[in-house]
Amino acid sequence: MKSIFLVFAVLLVSTANAGQQYSGDSIQKLYMEMQYLYHVGIEIHQQFPNTKDRAELKACTSEHGYISTRAKATVGIANRLDHPDKDEFINAAWRALNCAKCSSPMSSCDPLPDDLKNMKNIMAEDYRQQNLEQE
Repeated sequence: MKSIFLVFAVLLVSTANAGQQYSGDSIQKLYMEMQYLYHVGIEIHQQFPNTKDRAELKACTSEHGYISTRAKATVGIANRLDHPDKDEFINAAWRALNCAKCSSPMSSCDPLPDDLKNMKNIMAEDYRQQNLEQE
């Protein structure tokens, strides 16, 4: 009987929280994660320039495999944002994931500086709009 009550309580709480945004998800958090993934991606590609070699790819994956989990979580952050530019953020997060992959070429990191600059401009505009509304 206790287990049925526990299952019911868990379902009730998860249903109540389903429509809420995860705490801490923000454009700023997405920006910081993407910046981190960009820098790690550059380091990975400099440290392992020839991932077409199976041994090098395996070494890279062994050392930096955890990054793909963090990069996938970054895509999740972008997906949970409630913002008019959400699709743009999601696409940028996928590019960051690609950059941080051992199996991708160094050129996969090329679009990220522009993505980061665009996000910074969006954050500045959002901040400006919030200040205008408060006056």
